[in-house]
Amino acid sequence: MKKISNFFVAIVTLLASFAILTNATSAANKNIQINTNASARVVFGNHIEGEDEVVGTEFMTDAPGTSGNVDESELVYVSVEGDILANVRLTSVKINDEAQTITAPTGRNVYNLPAANSYTIDITGTVTEAYNINWSNPGYTDPGTPQDVKIIDGAAKVVKIYDNATNMNDISASIPCVAYGCVDNTTKEGFIHFEKGNVIVFEFVPQYGYQLTSVKMNGLPLDPQNNTNQYVLDTSAATGHGHFSAKFTKTSDVVKTNSSIVTSGVLDLSNGAIDAGTGRLSVDDFTPSAEQVTKFAETASGYQIADYLDLNMQQIFYKGANNDTDVWSNDLTQLNADANISLVLAEGVNGNDVAIVHEKHDGTCELISGSYDADTHTVSFATDGFSNYAIAYRTIKAPDSGASTSETNGAIDNLISAAIITLGSIIALYVVSKKVKKEQ
Repeated sequence: MKKISNFFVAIVTLLASFAILTNATSAANKNIQINTNASARVVFGNHIEGEDEVVGTEFMTDAPGTSGNVDESELVYVSVEGDILANVRLTSVKINDEAQTITAPTGRNVYNLPAANSYTIDITGTVTEAYNINWSNPGYTDPGTPQDVKIIDGAAKVVKIYDNATNMNDISASIPCVAYGCVDNTTKEGFIHFEKGNVIVFEFVPQYGYQLTSVKMNGLPLDPQNNTNQYVLDTSAATGHGHFSAKFTKTSDVVKTNSSIVTSGVLDLSNGAIDAGTGRLSVDDFTPSAEQVTKFAETASGYQIADYLDLNMQQIFYKGANNDTDVWSNDLTQLNADANISLVLAEGVNGNDVAIVHEKHDGTCELISGSYDADTHTVSFATDGFSNYAIAYRTIKAPDSGASTSETNGAIDNLISAAIITLGSIIALYVVSKKVKKEQ
């Protein structure tokens, strides 16, 4: 009887141990219920890689949802994102009936999980039309890049993106590529995936010597904004994937004169003075103060001051149209390299040597060598700074030969006269000699 009793004790002990083990095992897992009306990806994990990638157990679920178990060690974070391939936009997320903030409606949202025995994740979303825009900036490395996506003589990038034209909520942070303009730095390929109705801000920058004179995306206009080289594309009328039709036109630097002293001019910034767009030099008359007159004269010692001018340089960008008046302009006081400038004066200067006096921004003056074409009244010089200038001149005499022009001309006349007399004497002697011989 004692043996039977011991046997039952052993069985009870074994069952108790099994129950403890079973409870321990079940305690290591917790039930998860996911309810959704749209395709979504939910990941539970105990650490995050990068900025928002939760690593752990993943559920890819469609409506109406799914359930399962997750090890409690992974119930630290949960990420929720709509299925980007199905164009799902998240509209609400709840964790155990607590509403959560959606920071990325079309991206990944990461939340800390509260302590609980089980978790219910409720997700709602909408399915929208979504498309892509592809383009390729100069320097692209893929030889198979289609011709219709290539941008030549300029470059494009994404600056910002808003949800729609009505709300204008900035959703740039939810679209990772916006941080680098949505252009691959190595391949120079551009790509943006957008929902129909998004408002995308692009930047188009022409290379030096070019201007953007027209731009559209699949026929949709891009409207210029206040910020230089930025254009807005409203995609509410988009009907498919797209690319840009962007035309960059070769354009020259220009001189605009409002001066009574300068009638016209030529500007050349092709040696790297600016890196984009074109330059415009504005020329105005300038009346110096008494102090400035003294500084200009001292700097141009040995020269006479002919005229005073105010020169201003702007970097010009067209607003997507072939119009040189409605433009973006940035004032430049210093260039990356010298600008080559030629100014045609209304009246010539009374000299054959010209110099340019530049009043620098620190108030000091410098003398810049220049050249002067008396036939065209054109002064030419090179400079990298812009403010007040003076044109100075002097006359350099030709080297002295030791005799005046009248003296030289008189000597030549005397030589010619002597030669004529000598020749006449020779002829007379010859005639007399012939006559004598004949008489003999």
